[in-house]
Amino acid sequence: MKIAICAVTYRRPSCLRRLLEGLNALQLPEPTPDIEVVIVDNDPDRGAEAVCSEIRDRFRWKLRYELEPRRGIATARNRALALVSDDTDWIASIDDDEVPEGSWLAELVRVQQETGADVVAGPSLPYFAEPVAPWIEAGGFFEPQRHPDGSAVAYAYTGNVLFRASILADGRFCPPFDERFALSGGEDRQFFQRVGRAGYRLHWADGARVHEWVHASRANAKWLVHRMFRVGNALALIESELEPGWRLRSRLFARACAEILSGFVMLPRAWLRGTVASVRACCRIASSLGMLWGLLGGKSEGYREIHGS
Repeated sequence: MKIAICAVTYRRPSCLRRLLEGLNALQLPEPTPDIEVVIVDNDPDRGAEAVCSEIRDRFRWKLRYELEPRRGIATARNRALALVSDDTDWIASIDDDEVPEGSWLAELVRVQQETGADVVAGPSLPYFAEPVAPWIEAGGFFEPQRHPDGSAVAYAYTGNVLFRASILADGRFCPPFDERFALSGGEDRQFFQRVGRAGYRLHWADGARVHEWVHASRANAKWLVHRMFRVGNALALIESELEPGWRLRSRLFARACAEILSGFVMLPRAWLRGTVASVRACCRIASSLGMLWGLLGGKSEGYREIHGS
């Protein structure tokens, strides 16, 4: 089995160094798969090149570094997939601000072998490197949605996923990541939803855990509300692309309006209950406003801002 592990990075050398050290410490079953790591730098100044150079001599796997000067996360992801060797069987993807547990890849492979899945996804768990306000952890705002191990899922994200390389040969996914989502995000969920709708099987590996470093600039109410606006916005854009027509748009419009009304009704009681409830109510409103903005053709480009270093 040959596996390519792909990651894209943009001006976060410390994050990339942690990721590469984590990949270097992976514990793999026998027979050990043939591993290739592909790093695509989206920084025209090639800020990640030095990090890759300094670790290459002691890196256990083949390490490939390439530049994609055109700005955009979807563009960089497509570049990474284009660099994967032709004889690759499986492609794994992880984000540059994450660190895998030692069993991460082995768990993804285990679930694939047990289920016969074409795509296997796992959880990205938050890691707070600096102290955060107690309500952040109490509210679980950074906790991912979890599923029973081996269960079927409808979509996946590139922060923690393994998929058949042969999917890329399917003409329905060319290019795999829609570059119209270059700075807005959501291109990964859209791709894997398209893959699922095309008949490929997606399953969940709950033991395939990675840890996402949550920078202090993200651990606050303002960022959380903005994130939910982006999430709602991306959802509207994705669903509108997958199912064009007025019927879906009407359903999404009605849903967004109902959620906004519900959120405003919740606010007075939420303020009395404390910060967690208040932020949840504001996030609910923000997500629905983002959805409305997406239905009108607006796009929130959250990837213009860098968090971490």
